[in-house]
Amino acid sequence: MSSPVPLRTLILEDNQSDLELIIDRLTEAGFQPNWVCVDSQSGYLGELHPDVDIILSDYSMPQFNALEALHLLQICGWDIPFIVVTGSVSEEVAVECMKQGASDYLLKDRLARLGQAVHQALQGKQLRDEKRQAEAALRKSAAFSQSVLNSLTAHIAVINEQGDITAINEAWVRFARENGADESARLGLGANFFDICRQAAQSGDQESLQVLENVLAVLDGRQSGFIQEIPCHSPTEQRWYSMRVTPLSEGMRGAVISYTDISERMRISLSLERELKLLRTLIDNIPDAIFIKDTADRFIDANLETVARMGVVIVNELIGKTDFDFYPPEIAVRYFMEDLQVLRSGESIINREERGIDLGTGQERWLLTAKIPLLDKEEQITGLVGIARDITERRQAEQNLRKSEQRFSKAFNASPVPIYIAHLDNSIMIDANDSFLSFSGYRRDNVIGHTARDLKIWHTPDNRLEYLPENFLR
Repeated sequence: MSSPVPLRTLILEDNQSDLELIIDRLTEAGFQPNWVCVDSQSGYLGELHPDVDIILSDYSMPQFNALEALHLLQICGWDIPFIVVTGSVSEEVAVECMKQGASDYLLKDRLARLGQAVHQALQGKQLRDEKRQAEAALRKSAAFSQSVLNSLTAHIAVINEQGDITAINEAWVRFARENGADESARLGLGANFFDICRQAAQSGDQESLQVLENVLAVLDGRQSGFIQEIPCHSPTEQRWYSMRVTPLSEGMRGAVISYTDISERMRISLSLERELKLLRTLIDNIPDAIFIKDTADRFIDANLETVARMGVVIVNELIGKTDFDFYPPEIAVRYFMEDLQVLRSGESIINREERGIDLGTGQERWLLTAKIPLLDKEEQITGLVGIARDITERRQAEQNLRKSEQRFSKAFNASPVPIYIAHLDNSIMIDANDSFLSFSGYRRDNVIGHTARDLKIWHTPDNRLEYLPENFLR
């Protein structure tokens, strides 16, 4: 009978029964677990070190979860197999765990596979270790290193502590030729990169001095590396490169400098930036308030009209806050319930007229509002977009019109003079006052929709003229 395999195990679990079950399954699978159990971030970081063989984590705990643990492990940069052991998990969650670096995931009611999963994770780790060792050995070969360099599309050069270029790839040579430089004298082997930067600075390229300072910082250990995007335009086209400088490994003093052509990405980025700036300008200069909230009903963006109505100075004073941070409770609750309806149902609220408060002026206003769910590319709700148009003046105008109509109607019906109103083009009556009905002997429903000729009110056209004022005939 083979001896149990020692297994330094870090377990993230808050349920004692589940912990005991995991230990039993590991023992049954032939392991001798030397385990530590934690259930918080601080406990996890205190026990996380590179000689841990495997990490077994519940997906969700009151103070911590598996995705956070995976993220911290990635930050540390240690290759430790990580298996999610949970009570229940959706397929989407499982896929996300695997994307974040989990070796496997298991349901707690199917722990019979735990031993096999641990074996496979350890074997995968061993294979990765062997691969890394093989690659380290290959990197020691100058021929292999040069082959790798030449296979890369990035323009690469290696410099020593003094800034002398000791190795270049074919892409670097082509880059030098395309820019009209003598590769052997200016950018080729034996040239001094420090001098190249200083000469460029003397020609007016002030970014070269910053590049030189960063390269020197990498060489003397003050920086672990740096990335900088730099323009390198030719007379015929605009070009941009991403410059990356990293120190040499294996105890060698020097650095690797690479330039990757990012011109296409920069052109797209600049075009998108212009479009976004145009869109932002339009949004910030329309009179409607426009805002965006996340699924927690917190503001994540807003236009200038919203900023003014909320009584703040800049949009950053809104970000991360809710309506409860600004409005009286009864109004904030109403807005929250509307938002919750949209976020839960996925259905928009369109053209709702409601009262609101302009916090910038303290005045009550009438608003025409719309709230629309914001969806990601998977059609999942990520928040909502709100629009509020101030219709106070329109409402006031409508109210004034109604009052005017009421006054007219009262005067119209109270007038002792027989009056009817008719269309100018066809003389069909649309209304008549009580005096006219008394004068004509008709009911109102007999008059509406007819002409005076239909009702034989005027026996002859001359008879009609007798009732018209003298000055009207002029």
